[in-house]
Amino acid sequence: MGHTVIEDTSETLLAILDRAVEREFGPGPGRPAVSLAQPDDFEGLPPTPPAPAEITIWLYRIAADGAKRNGPRRIMPDGSLGRPQLPIILHYLVTPWSADVNTTLALAGLIAQALYDRGEVGSADLIGAASRPAAWDPGDSIQIQLETLATEELYRVWDSAEMPYRLSVPYRVQVVGIEPTDSTAAAPIVDAAFIGGSHP
Repeated sequence: MGHTVIEDTSETLLAILDRAVEREFGPGPGRPAVSLAQPDDFEGLPPTPPAPAEITIWLYRIAADGAKRNGPRRIMPDGSLGRPQLPIILHYLVTPWSADVNTTLALAGLIAQALYDRGEVGSADLIGAASRPAAWDPGDSIQIQLETLATEELYRVWDSAEMPYRLSVPYRVQVVGIEPTDSTAAAPIVDAAFIGGSHP
């Protein structure tokens, strides 16, 4: 996976939620919009009626996957040994924005349902930005998990964005990893022998 895997993971989440919203509300202009966002985009939200509600996907943290960080070197296609990929975990807040509390709660439930249904997304459903080839390799997948955050942690996330607290659904997405570009590969294996084994 190239460095664009972070963008492509976000685009995949957007597509999952956009399809769920269309199934629930239909394709008409009054359905809630789904967008990738950062704190500067939150100004003016929630939308003023009669504008439709919105759902934002905010990637607020990127972390290394400590359980997989020290993986073994990989055998490359030319037989050489290469560095392992950098495994990452992406932390998102998915936020329903509406001036109506019932709509906010309904959208929160729709978000939880849609992402629970797609807890693991295989290579056939991984997408990328329309302007370039996707970062995914055959056989890639991502795991989407509802994350448990204490209320204080959620408040701190919103405080860092200088925004008042909003009801949000936190997720962590595990990604296989980012391919290194500066890989000091060992010499290719040209011959090998098994020592100490017995003949049948």
